[in-house]
Amino acid sequence: MSLISLPKDFRPKNLVYRKLHLGLDLPAEFYQSIKGIDDSLYFVYHPVEVLYEDIMTHYTGRTDDPRWCINESYGQEIWGYPLTLPDGQFKPDETWHIWQLYRNVGWLHVSNIASREPSHLLRIIRRLGREKIFKARYGAFEWNHKMRQDDEDLEARKQDAKDQQFRDIQGENKAMTRKVMENLAMGITRPTNPTKDIIASYKGQTNFTKITRPITDTEGGLITGD
Repeated sequence: MSLISLPKDFRPKNLVYRKLHLGLDLPAEFYQSIKGIDDSLYFVYHPVEVLYEDIMTHYTGRTDDPRWCINESYGQEIWGYPLTLPDGQFKPDETWHIWQLYRNVGWLHVSNIASREPSHLLRIIRRLGREKIFKARYGAFEWNHKMRQDDEDLEARKQDAKDQQFRDIQGENKAMTRKVMENLAMGITRPTNPTKDIIASYKGQTNFTKITRPITDTEGGLITGD
């Protein structure tokens, strides 16, 4: 049983990460098929759900313009900004993802592997194979348009939807997390104590009463996709 390591490019040095066990984590045939499509594709285990940049490296960015990066959290390598549950614990992911080491620039997220069912893995292979050919001929925009029109491959569209959800969540959360990171960089750590206005009324009432109370965990904070 082979252990597959990741290239050291654009990653922090000497951090603990889970290497791919061929035949245990993923079938060897699936690995070989993906590498046959593009040798720059690699498999990264995500212990927790994260937000990530379009191009991921170990560079944290400037103080006034921080960026999510490949970093260390609790002794292990994390590819992005970890999301947390209301109790403060990391939100688990525990799936393998496909990343591309792109032109000596950094890492690009390609897809997560939502299921190890053979039929699902085969659809990922076919999807990435078609994507490579189609993009080479027509470009990424036309490929995305074609996938939206593909009524025959339901699982591929489910996979696209999950990947798009990741991107949408990142977009919604980016402004908030960047503001938090900027505040931390400037030493601002006091809670903002956000509140919500509630209008209290009863049937036939002409004057309304406004009550201001702190928001709950479900009414504020990062969007996690749940």
